Amino acid sequence: LMNESVFDDPLPDTWLTVFGFPATSSEFVLQHFSQYGKISRYEKPAHGNWIHIMFESKIQARKALSRSGTILNKDIMIGVVPCSDKRVKNSPTDGLNTSVMHTPKRNTRPHLVDQSEALLPQRDEGLFYRVFGYLLGW
Repeated sequence: LMNESVFDDPLPDTWLTVFGFPATSSEFVLQHFSQYGKISRYEKPAHGNWIHIMFESKIQARKALSRSGTILNKDIMIGVVPCSDKRVKNSPTDGLNTSVMHTPKRNTRPHLVDQSEALLPQRDEGLFYRVFGYLLGW
């Protein structure tokens, strides 16, 4: 019988903050993180090197959180931490933009992501990737 403390959840919710990339790479970062799960909402500042991302589940958020320190595109090292911005986490979802690829530059409110319309790469769930993910703890 396993100890219940193994299942204690250190993440208070599914919001994460990804940082350390050029502002011009935010769409690339969103696409990269979509491979760890469905992105429900996100917020990016007009001029900043971070983005707040909300995943559909805590399991998906944990996968993304484990990627802190990853090097993207051979020259961008990103950091990932639980989001601490209460304004973002408590914002209402009414009237938010649903596009991942076309975000207004001055809007700093979180955006809903419509996965059916987004042009995001889908993760291959074949046997190789499941075994590989199991071995690496994804």
